[in-house]
Amino acid sequence: MKLKEDRNSVHLNSACFSKRKYDEVIEKVTRAKQKVRNKLPSDYHLLKKYDVLQTEGSKRLILPLKGLESNIIYYVQDDELFDILLETHLSLDHGGRDKMMKVLKQTYKNITYKDIMIFLNLCKYCMKKHKREKKEVLEKPTCSNELNSVCQLDLIDFQSHPDNEFKFIMVYQEKWTKFCILKPLKSNQVDEVANNLIDIFTTMGAPVLLQSNKGNEFVNALIDNLKVFWSTLQITHVKYEQNTVSTNQEIENMVTTWMRNNLTSKWSEGLRFIQLKKNTTFHPAINKSPYEALFKRSLKVDLNTPKSTQVEDIEKDFTKPETMWKTEPLDQDEYEEYNTNSEQIEEDGMMEIYKEEDNICQICGNDTDQNETICSMCEEN
Repeated sequence: MKLKEDRNSVHLNSACFSKRKYDEVIEKVTRAKQKVRNKLPSDYHLLKKYDVLQTEGSKRLILPLKGLESNIIYYVQDDELFDILLETHLSLDHGGRDKMMKVLKQTYKNITYKDIMIFLNLCKYCMKKHKREKKEVLEKPTCSNELNSVCQLDLIDFQSHPDNEFKFIMVYQEKWTKFCILKPLKSNQVDEVANNLIDIFTTMGAPVLLQSNKGNEFVNALIDNLKVFWSTLQITHVKYEQNTVSTNQEIENMVTTWMRNNLTSKWSEGLRFIQLKKNTTFHPAINKSPYEALFKRSLKVDLNTPKSTQVEDIEKDFTKPETMWKTEPLDQDEYEEYNTNSEQIEEDGMMEIYKEEDNICQICGNDTDQNETICSMCEEN
């Protein structure tokens, strides 16, 4: 890969991390953090630049958080750089260097402008657009950026904080809108995951490509299980992208915060509200909230809106002229014709009543002969 070759050609570049160098730095930082006394200047230097975050059984190198900071900035390994650049590039609809850097620097520390420019020179679509000439096909195929074409499936292990029978959180995210759905799971078995996915697919539609942190064997078994329910389903498993760990870590932090704020350990009850909060929060990669990206409008009633305001706003919207039934006003000729017809209908109706009354005996109320006011029986008596 050209990106990796270029990084390897730059000696002593602190922005570059091979897998071996990445693991070595993690080990050094871990040892430096464990030292209570006799720290060396090199230890302080390391701890100023790096910290280690444990996520789902793996360790990630991050920028140390300062004060009340909550946004985690990751250091990227050379092997995962291409996938990160590809996802960002497509999410920005083939965005250029500056747009990509603006988004990437909010999550990653060691991606440079040069890395982005090398990547852009590999993009067939961008090269054809700017140079108007045929180029070679990319080593890795680009995916369609149509809605629901690529989705991410992850499982967050919550066995250390079980909620009765629930021990896992299923995170399903549509890649281009960033809209996510959270489900509590009793286990991480294929059949339970498939059953929950069918609920999602029959609501939102099934994706073309599926990414997951569970590995090839699990995902292939999952797709086979899904086809038992839905035989015509066509889903392809694609390589898992490491940059999704930040999303999972954010959700895990939100769950922990929700339990603390609500003084409960029943996190399964809070997932629906955490899902809403996540989907209505501004996302820098798409420059809007996932909810707005999917539904093309902002949420009318959110978790922070007072109840009285909710009712007032909905009533106002309901009574707006554009939301009510519309009728065209009558012109003068139509109005006079309407009144004339109404009067004639009323007059005709009264005449029918009078006609009926003329054929009724005024004494006993029985029917009489035509034009008679008293029946023959009353007349004899």
